[in-house]
Amino acid sequence: MSFEKAEKDWLTPPEDRRPIKTLCDSCGEKIREGDEVYTSPFKNVCKECLEDMSAMDFIKDVLEEKLERA
Repeated sequence: MSFEKAEKDWLTPPEDRRPIKTLCDSCGEKIREGDEVYTSPFKNVCKECLEDMSAMDFIKDVLEEKLERA
């Protein structure tokens, strides 16, 4: 075994073999069995996207609601 191959194998992360349940409707990443996810009848959003969203983004993009004037 060459040093380059050993180094490449050592630096490559292991493949995630968990079954894919769905895709994130925000970023398109795979949501696998055991991942944390927001699920509604219309959208699935991964934990990473939720952590990066402001409350306003969540209301507009995920809930697809609009703010109204009082």
